[in-house]
Amino acid sequence: MKKLRRAILACIVTVVTLVSSEFILSRFFPQRTIDYVQSISFRCFEEGEHRWVKMKKNGSCKLQSMYDSFKPVEVITNGYGLRNPEIPIAKPSNMKRILFIGDSFTMGWGVKDEDGFVRQTETRMNHMNLPFAIQTINAGFTAAGPSGYYLSLKLDGMQFDPDIVVVGFYLGNDILSRKDVEWVKTDDQGLPDVVRSKSTYIDATGQLRLKDLPLTYHIPYLRRSHLFILMMNTIFRDTVIPGQEELITDTACIFNRDCHAFDQGKSEVKLLFSTMNTMLKQHGKRLVIAIIPTNFQVHFNVEYKTQYNLPLKPSNRRFLNDEFIQHFIQQEIEYIDLLPPLLEKAGSERLYFTQDDHWNEAGHRVAAEAISQKLISLFQ
Repeated sequence: MKKLRRAILACIVTVVTLVSSEFILSRFFPQRTIDYVQSISFRCFEEGEHRWVKMKKNGSCKLQSMYDSFKPVEVITNGYGLRNPEIPIAKPSNMKRILFIGDSFTMGWGVKDEDGFVRQTETRMNHMNLPFAIQTINAGFTAAGPSGYYLSLKLDGMQFDPDIVVVGFYLGNDILSRKDVEWVKTDDQGLPDVVRSKSTYIDATGQLRLKDLPLTYHIPYLRRSHLFILMMNTIFRDTVIPGQEELITDTACIFNRDCHAFDQGKSEVKLLFSTMNTMLKQHGKRLVIAIIPTNFQVHFNVEYKTQYNLPLKPSNRRFLNDEFIQHFIQQEIEYIDLLPPLLEKAGSERLYFTQDDHWNEAGHRVAAEAISQKLISLFQ
């Protein structure tokens, strides 16, 4: 009888210890559980013929962050698979169209459509007493990169007859994306015609997934345990996400003027932008590159030390911006550097989500103000 009591007591103590440990870890020392790895719920993707990912047509998808970086957002797409109201192909004679191409920043990740900088730009410009109406078209989509921007313009964008095309150029991963994106087929100029991702795929539900997850994340129930993940990571180091550490190292490189590992990637990005500029000029249209800075460039001290722990020197804070600006000037490409207006506001308000490197509503507002002023100057 005593042995049974001891066994029961031992079981109770063990259970209480495990439950307490799980609670403490999840609350104060959270681990990279499967919910963290797949922290974004957004089932609105499908594979494209030329681009490895695009958004579904006529979709209504909930964009949700498991870690409450932002409140759930409903993303509604039109018949072209764009987060935009329906667009008639024929453009009214008294209207100027601005096509926005980019990644999740342009799409409006984590914010309502009306709070994204694309829609705010349209609203602002239509309140400026211009002699014509302004219509913006949001062709941004998650997981896009420069090759995707080029294909979006070449294959889809020109049909809308835009007067100006604004490309959101995100310094955080647009240069690095070439490392993951394979140009499966190129055209006669050596530019991408079909692109595919090496590391991700779209599952049956329409959600982006990593192809190669560590074994730990395939174990039901336990893959959501902070205690189990800690043990596996301590013993086997089995929860390192493929490419995660490499991504941090690569990010440190592109923001270091003395690192040249991505010079080829930079050259390809410049070539794609120059080709887009030539394409538009041939049709009497204009290209504007909106340079989108990273979270750690804007909220410098906090973000880089706590999240990335990378040796970013203050002198390197904007050298990447300046390098591309020099190219844009040489190629006569219009641009707007969003780092200065964001830095001006960063001291008084938070402009990016916490635990997420995208703009919050305030960041989109600042971007819309700056972009609107730039576009107004081009129409004058």
